[in-house]
Amino acid sequence: MEEALDRVLSHAREVFEDQQRGAQATEEVSVHECVGCVLAKDVAAPADFPDRPLSIMDGFAVKAGDESAVYTVVGENRAGRVDPGARLTAKAQACYITTGSPLPPGADAVV
Repeated sequence: MEEALDRVLSHAREVFEDQQRGAQATEEVSVHECVGCVLAKDVAAPADFPDRPLSIMDGFAVKAGDESAVYTVVGENRAGRVDPGARLTAKAQACYITTGSPLPPGADAVV
């Protein structure tokens, strides 16, 4: 058992050391040449994209935690067509929403 553990740890050390050596050797390549490469450091986007929360499914936009039994639908947001009056300003309000459309003000979940 001890011999097997030594072999596994020895192999793990070799792999770790190989990765460390590889992480130190960097080069700049074009986007077209980077397939199969690993980034040497983190890359951060200069801005969020999309710039606001969008729905990933059709449903009703609601305020999470509002467990009302009955909701009043106060608007309808469809991708490409947003209802400017659709705002969740009170409990038990919902807005019909389609995939890709922005969540109305006051909403933070889609059910």
